[in-house]
Amino acid sequence: MEKDAGGGIKLVAIHNLLHAFVESEAQDSGFLEIHHQANVSNPNAVRRLAVHNYVDSFVNIPNEFPKLRSLLCDFAEDQRSSSIYEMPQRQTLWGNFADLCLRACGNPERTGLNTIHGLHFLEGSRFLRVIDLNGLKIQKLPDEIGGIIHLRYLGIRNSNLEELPSSLCKLDNLQTLDVRRTNVRRVGDEFWEIETLRHVLAEKIMLSNCTVSLNNLMTLDGVEPSNPWHEEICPLNHMIGLLSLSLSGVSETHTKALSAALKKMEFLVNLKLSGEFLPSTMFTDSSMRRLQVLILHGKLEDPHASHSDRYIMPNLSMLHLHKSELSQLFVDKLAVLPCIAEMELLYGSYSGTKLVFPERGFQSLRKLKLKNLCTFEELVVKPGAMRMLSTLAMYDCGRLKIVNGLTALEHLQELAFYNMEMIVDTIKHKDKKLFDKIKCLTTTRSLTKVDRDVPVGSWIRSLERPAPTLRVSRAPESPCSELESSGSVEPKATDDIKVHYSSGGAWVRLAQV
Repeated sequence: MEKDAGGGIKLVAIHNLLHAFVESEAQDSGFLEIHHQANVSNPNAVRRLAVHNYVDSFVNIPNEFPKLRSLLCDFAEDQRSSSIYEMPQRQTLWGNFADLCLRACGNPERTGLNTIHGLHFLEGSRFLRVIDLNGLKIQKLPDEIGGIIHLRYLGIRNSNLEELPSSLCKLDNLQTLDVRRTNVRRVGDEFWEIETLRHVLAEKIMLSNCTVSLNNLMTLDGVEPSNPWHEEICPLNHMIGLLSLSLSGVSETHTKALSAALKKMEFLVNLKLSGEFLPSTMFTDSSMRRLQVLILHGKLEDPHASHSDRYIMPNLSMLHLHKSELSQLFVDKLAVLPCIAEMELLYGSYSGTKLVFPERGFQSLRKLKLKNLCTFEELVVKPGAMRMLSTLAMYDCGRLKIVNGLTALEHLQELAFYNMEMIVDTIKHKDKKLFDKIKCLTTTRSLTKVDRDVPVGSWIRSLERPAPTLRVSRAPESPCSELESSGSVEPKATDDIKVHYSSGGAWVRLAQV
């Protein structure tokens, strides 16, 4: 079981044998049919059908399931298509591995490689309540989907999907729309009048004005404003029951209305905002008392307007800031928040030359990441600050010259420097006690994609030994977090704190070295 910084369950893994047993029991009891193709011996009796095919991106689904209630499909999305969300398959001298296996089995071409599915089976399955299609090649949903009036859950995840039909607004019972990993950018204005909506998850879909109160809506992920907002004209005013909100494309024309809407969202747990200018009032609003995860990409609008106000976020456990250009005063106010366990200051999120963690501040902080703080020259940890800190990683802070107070951190177990040879040499010559604690450092070059053929130890070197020669291509850094779940959206941190390898390098465990 894997948990997030807030203590919530993020991932549950079960043994392969137990998984196979559960599948067998589900089929034997008639609860679920699981097949590689959609060829079922008794289609008239099937109520729940799962099709798992990791070779083909097209499988013919016949129009003969009159009693079907749930359709769950997981297909192999062709990596040579227009997908922008997946990494390409590993290539050999004869092509990719999947094609090689198919040719070895006598199948020279992948079935339906260039075939776009029309979903014609929907015409004969009018009682469907759940449609979850992952990897099936679809460019457009048919208009007939509006006739499946009992549909509660619609999930289409494939990069070929480009638009949704206008008939979608007829699904008066729809609760969840999941179009992540697609190219869908717009949905009809009438869609936002479906009062039963609970979860809307997308990549970047336009949020139109709505006049209906969506009191059941809990998750709104991957949306951006379609036009300027005003305090009286803002769609978020009709969504005050949200538990999770991910909004991009925020500008000066939205900040005032967005700030007013956030004051009404007293149940918000996860908040991610991205844009040129972001409101800062969420730090002082009492409505944010339930907020646990806050991710901000962009400059905060006048964060010191109220110098006397204390920040009111008693349950905030994860804070990620990007390009926020904040000062020491902002850090001092954050220091009194009681529950922050994970914090990231990235890409110019701090504008000062000296970063001080005040005395007895950040009492719950366990993981700290500092990256690309261009003006950052000195790090000071005052006595009693960050007393629970176990992991500290610093990336590309080339101007950092002075580090004080790290020796007093009793729980510090993992420490990593990336592309920062100067500070490593400084620690080696001036702070022998801290240097003895730092047994291993990552290689000084940026590592973003780990070659699985290279032994794990090749990515780590001792300070006394030269680093091995590696040829590594740079790839864009993985996103800081993803808000994804069928209920409330949970964050996914960029770097798992074990001996994991991700963009920028590797985390190194120091305690038992």
